[in-house]
Amino acid sequence: MYAEPKLGSPANIFWIALATIGVLAWCFGPQTWDWYQAKKMGESQPCLRLGVQPLVIADADVASGTKEAFFGYEFEVPWPSVDAKVIRQIATVTTGNGPGLVFWNPADRRQLFDSTRKWMHPNTRDALGSILGKDAARSNYDLIEQILDTTPEQISPIMSKREANGRLTLLRMKSALYCDKGRPAFYSYQRSGLNCLQAGEFGVGRGVEVKCFDGMDRELNFHFSAGQDARTVFTQAEINRVVQTLRPVEKPTILSSEPGTRNTN
Repeated sequence: MYAEPKLGSPANIFWIALATIGVLAWCFGPQTWDWYQAKKMGESQPCLRLGVQPLVIADADVASGTKEAFFGYEFEVPWPSVDAKVIRQIATVTTGNGPGLVFWNPADRRQLFDSTRKWMHPNTRDALGSILGKDAARSNYDLIEQILDTTPEQISPIMSKREANGRLTLLRMKSALYCDKGRPAFYSYQRSGLNCLQAGEFGVGRGVEVKCFDGMDRELNFHFSAGQDARTVFTQAEINRVVQTLRPVEKPTILSSEPGTRNTN
């Protein structure tokens, strides 16, 4: 008479184990793969393991400076003698071989969340939130902050597939947009009604990018740098001077009475 195999027989144990592995692979396989990729990225790019730190803003530089006005905004630079010019949608302020800055026309910056632009789809925020997470889709500022603040350690094999994939996507954006450019530090601070994010640190590299967002979530973007032959580099106090004096020009004039002031409106 034929006898059925017992539950604990080798054949049944094999199939039970195979089914269990299949279920685990289905439930946790994608997250585990994302976790592994993030871990390898962090090993090759230590910059990815750095999150956003709050920066305590001290007093601004008070040295003799120059007021500049571009694209409907004005700000002060802490140098008495500068060369300022506008090429298309980019304004540059330089000091010969010393430090300088670049200011992009805010009206020309294509923001991902901007309902005033024709290309903006009404479901963009929801679609992006389903991929990157709701926190990243709240505003333009939150998107950049989430990119800079994502680290490999935030990805785990036991989190949901969607969350793991979203954080890995943010990590890849951080790698391509910031870590490949040698930015060794990320900071956040508020000043003069602006929420600012800073990528870069003085003394480590020569480039610092500052993105400030006003109450309308518009991006005001500065790049601070110094030439290879520059005798001096920027200080945080000099950046503070620019950010603290940044404001819109309500009634732009053709030429200011202050030396060195330029207006491109």
